[in-house]
Amino acid sequence: MKVAKSRTSLLAFLLAVAAGCSPQGLQSLEGKVSYQGGDFVFAGDTIELRSAADTSLRAFGEIKPDGTFKVDTLENGKVVTGAKPGTYEARIVISDDDYEHKKLAAKSINKKYLRFEASGFSVTVPSSAVTLTISK
Repeated sequence: MKVAKSRTSLLAFLLAVAAGCSPQGLQSLEGKVSYQGGDFVFAGDTIELRSAADTSLRAFGEIKPDGTFKVDTLENGKVVTGAKPGTYEARIVISDDDYEHKKLAAKSINKKYLRFEASGFSVTVPSSAVTLTISK
């Protein structure tokens, strides 16, 4: 009986992983930021997601030089891959690690994309891929 229970638990875990779901119930989410308005200057900045159902629930992903990102969540003090299923609002957070980058990025983006309420971005988890288009 104990062996059958262990096999059932292992099977459930493997099915969850195969479906892209972590043991914490998180779904992997990847996407891309595209920019209309010139050179892409948002590498190193962050996509932040805020749950529509629970505004304290956030997920985030660093934007790579090609515009791609993978979403992580802070859960119980640890960064874990993915986001909880649901609908999220999204915004861009400009990095303040480099003053020149911050100045250039701030000049290159419409300020509405910096606010959840104004960005117009809605992301549903799970999703196969997300594309967020921003402009000047």
